Amino acid sequence: MKDYMKELAKYDWYTPAEWTLELPTLQQLPREVATFSYWIEHEKVKTFLEIGVASGGMMHYFINSLGLKGYGLDIVEPTMVSKDLVHVGDCHSGESQKWAEEHGPYDLVFIDGDHSYEAVKLDWELYRGMATKMVAFHDIFQDIYLGPRYLFDQIGGDKLEIKCPGNMYLGIGIVFLKEGV
Repeated sequence: MKDYMKELAKYDWYTPAEWTLELPTLQQLPREVATFSYWIEHEKVKTFLEIGVASGGMMHYFINSLGLKGYGLDIVEPTMVSKDLVHVGDCHSGESQKWAEEHGPYDLVFIDGDHSYEAVKLDWELYRGMATKMVAFHDIFQDIYLGPRYLFDQIGGDKLEIKCPGNMYLGIGIVFLKEGV
């Protein structure tokens, strides 16, 4: 098993006052990502789709540190990953769905785009069928982003919550799509 904290030490981390879509940073907490990485390895995830790529920090980590093959959807072009790996446009459009389907299926779908309940629910409905092992939601413990938490609570089945104390409680919620986890 990799030393995920050592891998994550290679990245810069944002602070809310400094963050813009242009900074080459990760927007998740290191211990949170390290724990998530453990589950990615445990479930033998090899491919992913990220909804809400932003600058591409998390996607860069998935590809370069975890060795995954992946694609993403966002309304802006990423700065840290190849533009060929990201479809720029509304992820709820038929064009984005078609693009994602052409590159899938994926072991993991990571939802971290628009955090309104309606948008997160639509992301779940449109893309969960493209995942074979797990769907994960970022920001399930945020006080200002309530959509991921509300939807995560409504989904049944085998689930796991990753919550690590830090400057904020962002959290990752994982829905496992197979039995025996």
